[in-house]
Amino acid sequence: MSAINDIQLTTNFRLREFQCRHCGTAKLDRDLLERLQALRTYLRAPVTITSGYRCPEHNAAVGGSPGSQHVEGTAADIRAEGYTHAQVADAAELFFHDGGLGRYSGHTHVDVRGHRARWEG
Repeated sequence: MSAINDIQLTTNFRLREFQCRHCGTAKLDRDLLERLQALRTYLRAPVTITSGYRCPEHNAAVGGSPGSQHVEGTAADIRAEGYTHAQVADAAELFFHDGGLGRYSGHTHVDVRGHRARWEG
């Protein structure tokens, strides 16, 4: 992928971490970024973005919902070093209380959809 997205956005996140794994396009909601930085600061541990923006083609290829928040740039799947997925999800409740939060066995999904939604995958 191109180095064009190698831009430091916050203390701990670069734009490239959120770009589509398929095409390299980056689309990122500022509120999502700020909440993720707050979560990272709270945890005092690296937070890895396992999936950020997904172009429609990539979203379909990974089995994402056609209305996925990832396609809007308003969602991220994350892991945090030294924390279980349950611990990450519990901490994310503090910062994404009014958005989406999905608990999965391999990651935690967070988004800023504008209303509360909870699920397990």
